[in-house]
Amino acid sequence: MVISILKVERQSAIAGSVYQYASTFTFFISGLIFYIFLAKTFPTSIVGEMSLLIAIVTIFNIVFSLGLQQGAQHFISYYLGRGDYEAVHSLIMKMIVIGLIFAAIGSAVTFVIAPYISILFFHTSSDYLVVRYLAIELFFLVCFSIFNGIILGLQGFRFSAIISIFGQSFSYFISFILLYMTHSITYAILGLALGYGGSVFVFLMGMIFFLDFSKRRAERITLRPVFEYSFPLLLSSIIGYGSSYIDRFVVAYFFRTAELGIYSFVLLISSSLAILAGPINNILLPKFSELYSNGQRADIKDATAVSSSVLSYLYTPAALGVAALAPQILELFADDQYLPGTGPLMILLFITAVFVTQNVLTQSVSSVRATRFFIIVTISTLISNVTLSFTLIPSMGLSGAALANSSVSVTSFLLLFAYSRKLGIFGIDATRLGKIWLSAAVMFGVIYYLQMSIMSSLIFLPLLIVLGGVIYIGLSKLLKAFPLEVRGQIIEVFSFGSSRMKKVLNLVI
Repeated sequence: MVISILKVERQSAIAGSVYQYASTFTFFISGLIFYIFLAKTFPTSIVGEMSLLIAIVTIFNIVFSLGLQQGAQHFISYYLGRGDYEAVHSLIMKMIVIGLIFAAIGSAVTFVIAPYISILFFHTSSDYLVVRYLAIELFFLVCFSIFNGIILGLQGFRFSAIISIFGQSFSYFISFILLYMTHSITYAILGLALGYGGSVFVFLMGMIFFLDFSKRRAERITLRPVFEYSFPLLLSSIIGYGSSYIDRFVVAYFFRTAELGIYSFVLLISSSLAILAGPINNILLPKFSELYSNGQRADIKDATAVSSSVLSYLYTPAALGVAALAPQILELFADDQYLPGTGPLMILLFITAVFVTQNVLTQSVSSVRATRFFIIVTISTLISNVTLSFTLIPSMGLSGAALANSSVSVTSFLLLFAYSRKLGIFGIDATRLGKIWLSAAVMFGVIYYLQMSIMSSLIFLPLLIVLGGVIYIGLSKLLKAFPLEVRGQIIEVFSFGSSRMKKVLNLVI
């Protein structure tokens, strides 16, 4: 066999989700602590500046990674499904080289144009050194994205998660220490770069160790099909990034950086719930792609229905619970000056909860190589966000920005819903989703009433969280919302062979 595929072993979707959730949870906690420190130590204008720098490096990462993370996941899993290990080996070798080349190009471009970025976004040329530090972070971030895509394509979910946990926690830890010592955002960026650099090194060493170089056939496969698959994803990612961020730039245009800081923190809390969707996304594309390689579209449809139910079961109560406790959460993680973000936060959470299954639809459409459709999706979301941003933000302020931002989820879901039905891969259990939403809505009503009336103090926050969880779990079990087959699988995986843990999970799931 040309590649010793996995000592980074291929794991099942359920087993892999354990590791991916651990990785995402670590990233969430590390980032949350970092931004809480930032919000409590610096004025809102500094929070806005940091969010702007992260926005810049993120868009550059999208551009220079060329959509190859998704391409690696799809094609490597596709060839694994066919048992063509020589093609897998050749593809990995070439993608490592391409990743390093484009990371270097992106870093060089960022370094050169740093003064112009500083003038454009910070209205001064004196901040260009901060942007040049972004060039260092960008190099490692591009490599990290592509190399992680390779590992996920190999379905080495555990290996990916372990390295991601190390890199993400180390990034924020070093950034936190440097920021605390220097009170300079420049060193905060450098800290993030160091963490990703360590992850890239371990990823690279891991892939070199797992590949059998003595028997490689470097010309076995070309990258042209990968680029044809990835290029529409690249364009859609760039446009989609603009569609997701245009409301922030409009807020910055119409209001002070202080308002941008409040809105950015609101978006941080709202987007942090991606902890529940991200691991599922990482697992579904490789698994759906493997099904596609064997012509199993009906299985993709069934898997889409189950995955949508699982994601909704996890995400909906979390989003509605945070919405019910929005004032207390903003006060806890920041301070009173962020309370104007309560309404926008609730808007974002409710709308994303309704349309969260777009995450599953995105992976199912990607798995059948219908990636060109994402260009249509992202152009449509960009138009909706731009139109609503300039229409609503001047008159409604941050609430208008939240509505404009939420239109991205709505537009994306509606288009993916129609197209996946056309492709014959759309699956959903409306009855199950209805029971999930009924349980979550009742929980929201009770917790929101208690929080607004007799339990508004922060000391009641832990009690309200526990009470919300009890109400939701109790109602969902009473309505039998959770699918028995998935329930059994999750209990089996998360119990780790412990009969006592199985009893606990039986009570809460």
